Amino acid sequence: MQLMMPRVLKNLIYMLVIVISVLLYEIEWHLVSPSSWMESYRMSFLFELDPKSEFVSDGVEKFRHEIRKSYVEACEKDPELSQAKIAEELGVNRSVINRRINDGANLTLRSILELLWAMDRDYVFETFERKDDVTHGDNCPPRVNVASANSEIKTQNMSFKLS
Repeated sequence: MQLMMPRVLKNLIYMLVIVISVLLYEIEWHLVSPSSWMESYRMSFLFELDPKSEFVSDGVEKFRHEIRKSYVEACEKDPELSQAKIAEELGVNRSVINRRINDGANLTLRSILELLWAMDRDYVFETFERKDDVTHGDNCPPRVNVASANSEIKTQNMSFKLS
C-alpha cells in the first residue's frame, strides 16, 4: 500500500526547502560578495572579464537573487502559491518557472515582470551614477586588476628564482 502525503504537507516541505536554500544563499551573499568570488574564479582560470561583461554579469546575479527572494516572500505571504500555480497563470510548464527562479534561465525583462505579476509583487527600478572605486555596493571591496596582479606574481616568482 502506497502512503500518500497530503498536498499541504508536500507544499510545506517544498516551501521549507526553498526558504532554507534562500537563507543559505543570503548567508553566502553576505560572506562572499560577487566581486570576491568572481575575482577568485577569474584568477583560478587566468582570464579576465572586461568591465562591461563584469558589470552585466553582476547585474544579472543581483536580479536572480531578487527573484528568488521575491518568490520566498510571496510563498510566505500566500501558502497556496507554488511554481505550478505560477506556471498555470502564465501558461507555461512548471519547469520553466523553476529554471527562471532557481537558475535565472531565460530572464528577460518580460519574463521577470510576468513572474512578479504572477507572484502579486511590485517592483522598483532605480539607476544611479557608478563610482569608479566601488561598483558592487557599500560593503564590497574595490576591484582588483587581475592582469596587474598576475604580472606582479610573475615578477615575484622570477625574482624568487633568481635569488
